[in-house]
Amino acid sequence: MNDEGVGIAGWLLADLALVLAIVFLAFTPAALSSDPEPLDPTPTPTAEPTVAPPVILDIGCTATERADRSMAVQCKPSVGGGAVATYHWKAERGSRGASTRNQMFVATFDEAGAVRLTVSNDGGEHTAAFPVLPSPVSVELPEPGLVLADFTFDQIIFCGAELHRVTWEQIASGRVRIDLSKEDELKGEWCSDDQHGEPALRYLRRKLEGGFRIALVETFSNLNGQLVTDLSVEVNNRFHDGLLEAAREDWEPGADTGDLFADCEPRDKWFASYFSTKALGHGEVRINLFFVKPSREKPCP
Repeated sequence: MNDEGVGIAGWLLADLALVLAIVFLAFTPAALSSDPEPLDPTPTPTAEPTVAPPVILDIGCTATERADRSMAVQCKPSVGGGAVATYHWKAERGSRGASTRNQMFVATFDEAGAVRLTVSNDGGEHTAAFPVLPSPVSVELPEPGLVLADFTFDQIIFCGAELHRVTWEQIASGRVRIDLSKEDELKGEWCSDDQHGEPALRYLRRKLEGGFRIALVETFSNLNGQLVTDLSVEVNNRFHDGLLEAAREDWEPGADTGDLFADCEPRDKWFASYFSTKALGHGEVRINLFFVKPSREKPCP
């Protein structure tokens, strides 16, 4: 082969190599791209935001006595925490009136009762109650000196309460103030070493064995300055259960709910939970007890 043939063969080999390179690149377009491999198009789910439950700071109820001695109640609550989705009002032993807004409520009571409000959203719910106590009327007593009802109240005070650590023993060893009016319930400084007053357990036994029954319980507390009723709710639970247990074990005859309370379902209807961050010290609890003396026993079913 002469030099001219060698030159032609070299050009043919170069052209063939170029064609093969072009064909290879045509079938591998990714080789010309600097982009990464495509990701899974399915989006990663994100956690839904947590909704804070609402908190009733003040149920906002006021009661006005009418000429016929019935009580007209109007309520406009103050609520904190998360936004309220629903307001549920209930008039215990009263008739509900017309209401133009869910946040507003009116009712009428011919006898002692309570207004109960439950607010809720996706984060939870919170309940508060307002007791309605019509003014006592003068009645002719069937027996001289027999007390049928007393609308003043007595109060158990104890200090150093902590959430999730309240015990019946703390309540039972608390001290008692008697014959109070509403303006006196949060007055005075009582969390001191020289507390006066009868121990609560001895007082309760003497009162209940004398024929009186608990008609209403109002509990105020201060949980480290927080605007919550959690500590009062826990105290009410311990008070109700501890009193029943003490009566069954130590008092004669053995007592059930009907022997101690004026209503057969007291814990659900006649226990109210409040807070006071200004008048009470941290960990201070005050339990208001309203008593009645039924003319005869009404057994619970």
